[in-house]
Amino acid sequence: MEINSSELSVLVREIKSKILEAAVRNVYHLKDDSTVMKLATENMAYELRIIPASCLYVTEESLPKPDEPTKYAQSLRRYINNTRVKSFSQLDTERIAVIELESKTSRTVRIYAELLPPGNVILAGENDDILECLREVESKSRLVKVGSKYSPPPSRFSYTPGTLPEDLFKLLRQDSPVVAALSRDLGLGGKYAEELLHRAGVEKSRKVKELDESERQVIVDMLREFDLEMRNPSPLIYVQENEVVPSIIRLKKLEDNGYRRVEVREFNEAVKLAYEYHERLKRFEELRKPIEEEITQLKKVLGEKEYVIQQITEKSKQLEEKINILNQHTGLVENLRIGLIKKTPQQDYRDIRLVKIDEKNRRFTVNIEGLDFDFAIDISTWKQLGSMYDELKAVKNTIGKLRNEQSSLLAKLSELENKLTRIRPDAYTEIEERTSITIDRGFKRVRRFVTSEGFEVLAGKDASSNIALIRKHMANSDLVFHAEIRGSPVAILKRGSAAGEASIEEAAQFTACFSRAWREGLSSATVYYVKPEQVSLSPPPGQYLPKGSFMVYGRRNYLTTELALAANIEKHGNRVVVKVIPKLTAERQGIKYVEIRPGGINAFEASKKIIEFFKIELPQRIERELADLLASMIPYGRCHVMMRGHT
Repeated sequence: MEINSSELSVLVREIKSKILEAAVRNVYHLKDDSTVMKLATENMAYELRIIPASCLYVTEESLPKPDEPTKYAQSLRRYINNTRVKSFSQLDTERIAVIELESKTSRTVRIYAELLPPGNVILAGENDDILECLREVESKSRLVKVGSKYSPPPSRFSYTPGTLPEDLFKLLRQDSPVVAALSRDLGLGGKYAEELLHRAGVEKSRKVKELDESERQVIVDMLREFDLEMRNPSPLIYVQENEVVPSIIRLKKLEDNGYRRVEVREFNEAVKLAYEYHERLKRFEELRKPIEEEITQLKKVLGEKEYVIQQITEKSKQLEEKINILNQHTGLVENLRIGLIKKTPQQDYRDIRLVKIDEKNRRFTVNIEGLDFDFAIDISTWKQLGSMYDELKAVKNTIGKLRNEQSSLLAKLSELENKLTRIRPDAYTEIEERTSITIDRGFKRVRRFVTSEGFEVLAGKDASSNIALIRKHMANSDLVFHAEIRGSPVAILKRGSAAGEASIEEAAQFTACFSRAWREGLSSATVYYVKPEQVSLSPPPGQYLPKGSFMVYGRRNYLTTELALAANIEKHGNRVVVKVIPKLTAERQGIKYVEIRPGGINAFEASKKIIEFFKIELPQRIERELADLLASMIPYGRCHVMMRGHT
């Protein structure tokens, strides 16, 4: 999957708003040759995935990582871990994204993500000296090697929204089919070139030099229409069979050819879904081959077994028929056998005709009702009939064993065919599950809720986020909360000086619930709150302040509050919102909730019960993600659930 320059310009705009000022926590090199940068902003964590010669996208999900870093990844880590994203841009109109990173010492490095074939990821210093690269390149036009200066591939015109050329036909190769010329020489890419010609009603195989003035004009007019649409993108995904196509505008050609259109929030999401689906399809193809080979071999063995069963079944029928006939003529055959012993045989004995006598092997053959029977002269006919019964029994046992083996093989065949069905990615289902329902995940670095009076409360998740809250979010008009127990979050009631008693009580309850009092199984805890001017991150002269600690001076205001939270799940259109807020807030807002208190139930199991209580129809995948998210919001991963719904 490749994106063009126009699509990259949209992606850069979307991604830039998310990752500017994000800290680089780590770098990974994945099996598909993609480079993944783990980024963290104040409130969110992202992973930026760069797939050379293909695309890039940012995701909140954690991508599967290799057990050991490659040398390339280790080298990147030395240079860019703990740097910050200072800028994210597109290099002119090229399919090259530039990520500028700054270290704490203000040293700057750049990552050039080359998405045009053959693709590369290059790390360069302030003067564009190459520090590391995914692959070295040496050609007539450029040298990409550690120590050399970075220069992009030879430039050629690539259309991006707002860059329509005056005379586009001068850019197009005259001997090329018009679809190839628009795709390659104008940089539209195949899907947009085909869409433009589809709308214009021009045959795509026509050579550029064969186009008349009216056809050229309609192409120019249609390109202007494209330009307007691409300046105001409407991200979409088109799905059909084993294909997922991301687009920044409507593609009527695909719609006319039966592709289903799915709207998404951002083009970044469309690229992510399309790329990851095709990756799953590749993995399926890798898994499919050995399974299908085994299926082919099984079918061959089953065919051979069926042939053997048919042959033995036919033998069984013949043997059974002979036994039935012989049962009716055993006495006559026995008389004939005795006559042969006494040397007084008769050629015919009523329904029996003697066919042959083999004195040497002491055997004789008779014909009864048109069938030949071979007997031993010196063994009783009754005994020989018994042997035939034994043979028939053995044949039927063999058929039974073969049928059992056949059943086992058929079961294995069915299992393999079901396995193929299970592991084969279903584009329709996957895209529907991912786009029809989205989960509002809120902040990642801090906890947050809004009181019943409309005041925002922010609480830290650990010692570092506690200090970050005080440094970055505490204002003079706020109130600062802390539980009277070691291991408490810092909570800030924004504009707390103007808040009422209800908001103060709710902020106190929130603080207590996420303190160690919950882990200890207490039913209530004491919380104090102070004004910002009473809080200091500096220790008294001559004293040391442990990491994550702060000083509180002056009078503290104390409250005792019960440890009780309320879990609420609501579905608004295609969006699911999950909240874990103070019970006091939920009661005062009059919302439906499940009460959570300290207890011993695993948070994930509790989450499943809570989701079941709200009876919201969700795809299985989304329900699992929702359970994971809700479990992460329950203090210390344990609780007691009380099903007390309020409406």
